[in-house]
Amino acid sequence: MTHAFITVVIKVETGNVPAVDDWLDGFQGHLEAVKNADPSRLPLVWLRQTVHFMSMFTLPAEEGLAARLLIEANADGHPADVLADMVETMGGDHGPLAELVRRTGSWTSGPLLACMQQHCLEFKPLLTGAAGMMFTGTPGMTVRRITAEWSLSVTLRNLLERPDCPRGSALKMLRFARAQIFADVNWKWAFVCEPIPLLDDAKRSFSYSDLIPAAVRDLLWLPLGIALLLAAAWALGPPGWTWDLPILIKLLLALPAAVLIFMIELVFIGIVVLIGRKMLQRSEKNDVPIDREPDRAMVQEIMSRENQEGFVQNHLAAQSFVKKGWARKVALRLALWAIAELVRRRSQPGFLDRIGTIHFARWICLPGTDRLIFLSNFDGTWDSYLEDFIARLREGLTSIWSNTRDFPKTENLIEGGAADGARFKRWARRQQVPTRFWFCAYPHLTNSRIRINAAIRHGFASAADEIQAARWLSHFGYHAPEEVEKAELCPLVFGGLPAFRYSHCMLVSLRHHASARKWLDDLRPALSFGAHAQREPSAITIGFTSTGLRHLGLDDAALATFPTAFQDGMATPYRARLLGDRLPLDWLWGNQAPEVNVNAVMLIYASKAAELKLLINREKRRLQQFQQPAATDVPMRPLPLPDPLTKEVILREPFGFRDGISQPVMRGGPGWSKPGNELHVVEPGELVMGYRDNLGNLNPSPTSMGYDIGRNGTFLVIRQFEQDINAFNDAVSAIARTIDQRPEDARHPGFVDAGELEHWVASRMVGRWKDGSSLVRHPHPPARGKPRAPDNDYLFGREDPGGLRCPFGAHVRRANPRDSLQPGSAIELAISNRHRILRVGRRYRPKAGKNPGLLFMCINADIERQFEFLNQTWLLGRNFHGLEDEVDPILGYRGPDDSMTVPTASGPQRFAPLAQFVKVLGGGYFFMPGKRCIDVLAGR
Repeated sequence: MTHAFITVVIKVETGNVPAVDDWLDGFQGHLEAVKNADPSRLPLVWLRQTVHFMSMFTLPAEEGLAARLLIEANADGHPADVLADMVETMGGDHGPLAELVRRTGSWTSGPLLACMQQHCLEFKPLLTGAAGMMFTGTPGMTVRRITAEWSLSVTLRNLLERPDCPRGSALKMLRFARAQIFADVNWKWAFVCEPIPLLDDAKRSFSYSDLIPAAVRDLLWLPLGIALLLAAAWALGPPGWTWDLPILIKLLLALPAAVLIFMIELVFIGIVVLIGRKMLQRSEKNDVPIDREPDRAMVQEIMSRENQEGFVQNHLAAQSFVKKGWARKVALRLALWAIAELVRRRSQPGFLDRIGTIHFARWICLPGTDRLIFLSNFDGTWDSYLEDFIARLREGLTSIWSNTRDFPKTENLIEGGAADGARFKRWARRQQVPTRFWFCAYPHLTNSRIRINAAIRHGFASAADEIQAARWLSHFGYHAPEEVEKAELCPLVFGGLPAFRYSHCMLVSLRHHASARKWLDDLRPALSFGAHAQREPSAITIGFTSTGLRHLGLDDAALATFPTAFQDGMATPYRARLLGDRLPLDWLWGNQAPEVNVNAVMLIYASKAAELKLLINREKRRLQQFQQPAATDVPMRPLPLPDPLTKEVILREPFGFRDGISQPVMRGGPGWSKPGNELHVVEPGELVMGYRDNLGNLNPSPTSMGYDIGRNGTFLVIRQFEQDINAFNDAVSAIARTIDQRPEDARHPGFVDAGELEHWVASRMVGRWKDGSSLVRHPHPPARGKPRAPDNDYLFGREDPGGLRCPFGAHVRRANPRDSLQPGSAIELAISNRHRILRVGRRYRPKAGKNPGLLFMCINADIERQFEFLNQTWLLGRNFHGLEDEVDPILGYRGPDDSMTVPTASGPQRFAPLAQFVKVLGGGYFFMPGKRCIDVLAGR
């Protein structure tokens, strides 16, 4: 289906303009009344079924040129048919359109259709006639198709949001929608694939030589024809000449003559072009920028008709006057022709260069006048529309309007001009005329939305596999697994919320699910989601144990879809054993004792201490209101203030080492593409459920009554550690003394005093220097008072295969071996990344007389594969990396004879004795739901 560009221009006799304007204003109001009262009445039916956009307005009289009535329509079909339908549906010779034309004074008798046909401009890309340029942003799309595909997309969206729509598989969701649509005979057309030119986004190769055939077709046919005629006349000879050669030979001899004549003509044309170019350049030098503001009253009238309620589009009508001289007229027509060809050959269908907000636009050179008319139907505001042109198409605009009066100063016809944004906007307002009547068939649809609806219809009819179905589903906001739905995720997935200095952990004991659901529903608006949560003054996140989910109403069938480790809980004897927890019954919380039964955790963050206190009190009142007691509180220590120079918050764990350096970075999350992150990027499925993991697998997700409650959720592991600083420092000092008593060749060179040696010992146990710099890249301790910046982009296996710098048994090397077990292997590095966890914990305030500690918290999508594997196989693995009966020197539970082996150039050194430095006071596994799952758990 082609689009008809109807442009009817009728002269308005002197003094008749007010009568024409009054009729147009009245007809706009009449059409609105008909639309609101009886949409089935003509001409609204015809307009809605055939016409995309239609406008009518008067061009004011200026400089001896009479006013004009301009009737513009963009419709489906052939122009002659559209014009005939327009006249018929608007009452023929006695209808409102006839009354309008009669008021111009240019039509008094005869059929109205004949008058309209007489004044309808036919565009020709030539140097004479009604030259111009036409553009459509929805090629091949009819009004009926645009509105039908919009209705289909709305219906499909409603189907996909139904509770009985299956979740977890895009293909299943598509099949569900197809089954529902197929049951209605009125939707059969949706299963047919139709060509969609506006979705052709293939990049087009272009060479300026491609313009040669078009130039011959549109511009050079006249001199070429003249050359052929003259050559033929010469060859055949005038009457009376007698040539003995056959006529075929004569015509063959005429070909070289035609080429010669054509070349002479081209030389002549070239000389004319050079002369014209010189004239234009001389004219440009004499141009003076016009800084005159547009008429205020006219701008007010124009703006009163813009941005109408219920419309996402606007209409623009402008009248400019071409500068005097033949060179300007030729340059303007050549510019219009060249832009039309370049857009057709270079731009994606529906785009004017890179601008995709225009529905229909046209430039018109009115025959017999100096008027250049520009008409456009576009999305958004007038200002944003012009900014698009200024940023993306300023050279093209300048090549056209540099030939009109008062345009901002230009150079070489295409430079300057529209690039002078402020003057260009003032000039554009001065050219505008009010659009007194304007109709749009789909006022709620932008060009972008029309493309999306077309893609939805196409995918609905054609998608055949999971990938294609996921691409189709993404048009509804259900992103493919590779695209993270950031707004649905708990903010801890993106890090430990360092923007909030103050925080508090409130452990909750939920009761019967009716009141628990009411509590969660009341809490729901206060919960935070998405990466942007850090920009708010506070944040609240929540997680539930398996018993907590049961109290919220999940039945056994739903809980059985959760991982076994989560169902068991951290304190189950066999789970405690693999985590190295010998005495979970002595825990302060999380050990399933009735008096401290914890099945939910609420983490509260605030940027100010007073704000945190208010939030804690508010949430405790909320719990009391719904009879849900707070089991215990773990108050956190405030984060340190940012460094005055680097503006960075430097975190340290109780033993004095810089913390939070080595973390996995979720692909698609904030900052994932920053340099240095390459080693640590993991797929979203490693941290969040419902997305593909590092192996490309979409792992099973918990469900309840067919609803995917796991998507965008994650698991939070919490362990409250008490750290015995004195025991750690005593052990380090004792080990340093034994090393200091060894022969000189066994000691590390360069130590100044015992404190520096103790730093060396402690760093070998942890795996980093206290300032966070790595042992791999920095084997010697930092100079006093000159800490180094932390680094994290090293590889253990490739840079320290023997463990001479960072020992195999060091805490950091155990927690993330990288390529250590198979130096330089990308596969080994990928395996290590499969077991990463995102640490989001903080130091807490200990009770009086107790050791300080860390509330360890980590995010992972698979508790067994990530947190438990890391603890059991790496941290507590007694034969990790070929070591013999050793565990992690910081966290491991040790007997009296346990030690740590540290390789050196002079042979291994044995760090002993190693005491129990860290004690577990409580812990648990918590499910942190995505935003939509909260609605389900709250009974919505």
